[in-house]
Amino acid sequence: MKESSAIRDQPERARPPRVLVSILNFNSFEPTLETIAAFRAQGYRDMHLQMIDNGSTTDCVARIRQEFPDLDIVCSPSDLGYTGGNNLALERGLAEGYDAVIICNEDIAVEPDAVEFLMETASTNADAGVVGGVETDYETRRVRTTGGTEFPDWRLRVRWPVEETPQGRPWRKVVFAQGALVLFTRRALERGLRFDDRLFLYWDEIDLGYALRDLGLAAYVDHRVRVRHSNAPASLSVRTGYFQQRNRVYLANKHFRGWKKWGYLAYSSLLEVPVKIVARTAQGHGGFARACLLGQWDGLRGRMGKGRLDSFSLLR
Repeated sequence: MKESSAIRDQPERARPPRVLVSILNFNSFEPTLETIAAFRAQGYRDMHLQMIDNGSTTDCVARIRQEFPDLDIVCSPSDLGYTGGNNLALERGLAEGYDAVIICNEDIAVEPDAVEFLMETASTNADAGVVGGVETDYETRRVRTTGGTEFPDWRLRVRWPVEETPQGRPWRKVVFAQGALVLFTRRALERGLRFDDRLFLYWDEIDLGYALRDLGLAAYVDHRVRVRHSNAPASLSVRTGYFQQRNRVYLANKHFRGWKKWGYLAYSSLLEVPVKIVARTAQGHGGFARACLLGQWDGLRGRMGKGRLDSFSLLR
């Protein structure tokens, strides 16, 4: 009996860690198809792929179902933003006993060994809370960033270095990883690591870095994982201006203390935003300038979540 029990248990011991991969989709079709195909081509054995649709207002979900009838699709009744939509995946991964959860955008492409490399780095480093990859331009494959190595300064300025692979190992420890593709370890999920829903989108990576530090965990970047990201930042869009400005104020209030906090709030209110209004308006970007002003105001008042997302058309 003992011998047969040992034989029966052997496949379970040999089973690799279970991974949930979750693609967050919003009103996207063709880019999402490529992202789904990239993860279906992964060589990692014990992986479950799902798509979370974040309250899309088009027929993209029905069209995706036609292309991938067996794909596990979870539909949110409303747009929860990047933070809320991905938290659905993190909660499911924890509840269903997955060893890791990988969240990603709907506009990326990765090589077939990406999941394997991410899991290898996560298992090699006992303090790993999240593991990301190197973000590259989708077309040129030029490196955009390898992850942040420092927390923001008192003006909320962040450096995203473009450093190459460290010598002697394929990964390195960073302060925060780029958010287009991020693996969350089970140890991090069990300690409560989640995105802050109040941010909705933008600056979530930096906030996650602070959360990891407080939990005694770390972020890593695996330089073997190249994340081809097709979404170039819309630096002067109304949405970008509003959420970037608002969320910086929120993070200053949340993470800064003493002179650093009050210094940033004074600097942004009395100098940074007024200069943006004058300069961007003169350049013909009046909507962006007004969005920054409203973002500053809402950040000071604590108006978070979707904020003014549904009224952005009035700013154009």
